[in-house]
Amino acid sequence: MKFFKLVFLLTFVLVSFGAKAQLYFKNNTNEPVFVAICMFYDNKDSKYFGSEGWWKVEPGDKVQVSSAIGFNDNIYYYAYSSTSKKKYAGETKLIVHPKNKFFIKNADKSTIKNKIHPMFGINLGMLI
Repeated sequence: MKFFKLVFLLTFVLVSFGAKAQLYFKNNTNEPVFVAICMFYDNKDSKYFGSEGWWKVEPGDKVQVSSAIGFNDNIYYYAYSSTSKKKYAGETKLIVHPKNKFFIKNADKSTIKNKIHPMFGINLGMLI
């Protein structure tokens, strides 16, 4: 599937005792876009989907949105243009804050009173 003109870039970095990836978004459009992501967090204490945003990405710029994701993680993203209001949306509905910088734990729970956006899903294990 095409990612329209918004290009999804991965830069892989080896971290001690395991490989991790840095996640970047590059804006190949001619207008600024705002990006939100969502991924599954699995640690000793809890497991949940967490959504985070908004990163402003100027035309031609690249912005790091995560510094330590696993190779088999599923990443979801939603982006929109701040000028033309064009949306880059998928089918998985996850919760984001409508306009402020945010991190939302349990972003897959529709009972939280925030805005729900349909996000694109990318399985990073399929990219290697």
